[in-house]
Amino acid sequence: MNRLELSTKPQKVSNSRLTTWLACKEQYAAKYLHDPRLPETVHKKTTLGSVIHSILECLMDTSSVVEREVYAKYSIENGTLHPTMARLYRMLIRKYGISGDEDIRELGETLLLKTFCHGFCEHKKIIDIERGFEIPVSPNVSITGFIDRVQEIDENTIELEDYKSGRPYSPNDCESSTQPFFYLIAAKTLYPKHKNVIFTFHFLSNKKSYTISPKTQQELKNFKGFIVSQGMAMKVFDASMKKPTRSWICKFCSFKSPQLDYNYSGCSAFYDAEGQSIYGG
Repeated sequence: MNRLELSTKPQKVSNSRLTTWLACKEQYAAKYLHDPRLPETVHKKTTLGSVIHSILECLMDTSSVVEREVYAKYSIENGTLHPTMARLYRMLIRKYGISGDEDIRELGETLLLKTFCHGFCEHKKIIDIERGFEIPVSPNVSITGFIDRVQEIDENTIELEDYKSGRPYSPNDCESSTQPFFYLIAAKTLYPKHKNVIFTFHFLSNKKSYTISPKTQQELKNFKGFIVSQGMAMKVFDASMKKPTRSWICKFCSFKSPQLDYNYSGCSAFYDAEGQSIYGG
């Protein structure tokens, strides 16, 4: 039996990559390995989330606390966006191609108003915005990702924040999410002088926040070991994966029932909106 030739490059593991890997190995292969890869399904609300992230990033990166307070006060007193923010918003929704959808446009304005009217301009020292990272957790595996915002609570404590524009998570979803683990582990390398690190989800649609329970050093160590094991499994899988044939159907999960709308078998992730296989099968 021929030995697999594993890549010598560190295996990069992000939260989204791990989530896909754990959910469906074939979807993971189609999304990250195959050529052509699984097309990304981009919804208008996802695009709107990108617009809002861009605005928040721009504000936190270039404006002062005083300016942000002006925007917030105007929003609270007038029930509408400050003209500067409104111009920026209009420019971005045109850039992202969603300005013609009135429902999406109004939803974005509502989310931004909620953001400016409820705590976005708090007096806290902002350390980083959209901080990217690639942190080795073993000689063969690295974790990757982007932290939306990092702010200093006191000289010993920082808060990592993640903004969600989609459906709010339940408390159980927040606590069971693997995303905080990635960022908490990365923070130990990125911000070593801060002994205490907390993680908070911010949900823009209902302007609620949820700070996850503190993670112990043992929990972080256990998760790091889990990432290393899954990263090495990905390496082996990547080396052994072959492109699917025209008769391919998923062999890694039980989703094999024909769909009433499309009359096909296999995972729906491998078919376009008209039910046509992305591989032509």
